Amino acid sequence: MPNKEWLANSVKEGFIEQYLEEDLLDRTLLGHGGYGVVYKAKIKQSGVSVAIKPLFLNRYGREEELYKKFVKEVATY
Repeated sequence: MPNKEWLANSVKEGFIEQYLEEDLLDRTLLGHGGYGVVYKAKIKQSGVSVAIKPLFLNRYGREEELYKKFVKEVATY
């Protein structure tokens, strides 16, 4: 089951990229619906365009549910 340690290790090992808010430029809304909001932005250091879908803990009730949702979102793509 995915958890905090799994996510931290995945970032550390380079399987998942992590960026701070200040690393992102030109954030624009792409769309929204029943499953959330998606933004487009550019990574400041490389200029690469990325899609951002925020996940909010208060929407899932428990932290463990948030991690499950994150893994499901990542595995979809």
